[in-house]
Amino acid sequence: MAVDVACAQATGGAGTPADRPSSVAADASEAGAIDITKDGFLTQVKRDTVYRNDLLAQRLVPVPRSEWKAGHVYFRFHPGLARHVWSLATADGGFRYALGPGSVQQTRQFDPRASTEERQRALQARAPEMARLLEIQGTLPTVILGADERWDAHVGPSVVSVFDLDTGRRWEWHGIAPVGVIHSGGPRWARQGSGYGPVDPVRPPVLPVTAAFCPCP
Repeated sequence: MAVDVACAQATGGAGTPADRPSSVAADASEAGAIDITKDGFLTQVKRDTVYRNDLLAQRLVPVPRSEWKAGHVYFRFHPGLARHVWSLATADGGFRYALGPGSVQQTRQFDPRASTEERQRALQARAPEMARLLEIQGTLPTVILGADERWDAHVGPSVVSVFDLDTGRRWEWHGIAPVGVIHSGGPRWARQGSGYGPVDPVRPPVLPVTAAFCPCP
């Protein structure tokens, strides 16, 4: 079974130019590309520019509006948060969600330009055991978003999920449509450590204290 495999970022490094696919090397030299392995890369992003994450070369690459693909993940400026965030492109040319830490996405959703075969060869060269496991299981590789806006290999369940910074809501994809994740107090969550905690959880009612009559002498 052919597997749409991951990226150098998800398998331990970008590698040397000699072992990168030719299409990846070309992307890495594009004007305005930003190396996300270096500290301070967020200070280099331009407010009016939308970027895609070249997971193989570990670079943010500017993407013109005409090339945005619905359902793919891009790094765009969010006016409400006054910074760039990762979002899903929509069919009408807009964006949905502001992905927060812990969000999980398939690597194929990052508008990859390298072919499936190139990505598979890159993964087999760097992590042959992982490549064989993915092929046997028939699952697609996923990455998880960190607090530093970098995506890393995800070794947990391969369920695609979003923690939306706009609303505090969480969504999971168990099919085509997203399903909201709720708790006893409602749909809103907050990041707590490496997981999430409920916002406004339901607390047990406080029973009124009543004076008891004591028939003491």
